[in-house]
Amino acid sequence: MLSQAPYLTAFRYYFGGEFSIPHTHDLKSSWIAIASSPDALRGLAQFTFTAPFYGGVAYSIATWVGMRTNLVWKISEALKDWEDRRFGNSAVENSEK
Repeated sequence: MLSQAPYLTAFRYYFGGEFSIPHTHDLKSSWIAIASSPDALRGLAQFTFTAPFYGGVAYSIATWVGMRTNLVWKISEALKDWEDRRFGNSAVENSEK
């Protein structure tokens, strides 16, 4: 059966949601619930491996978009225009000296 394929199980382990960790009201019962729940280890694995993966993907996409749109140049030009409006040309002249 396709839904029992090993890669789908691994994908669900690292990227799936729907955790079934019970709610507790004190520390002792929290540790007992965490020790007896396989979803607690799955949540820790997602926190350790999946979250940095998402961060790396997001950083890569942002870098690619920034390079394709000359975002740094546009931001620096907007900042220079803002400085000229805010402080006049004296700020530009002082930075060139």
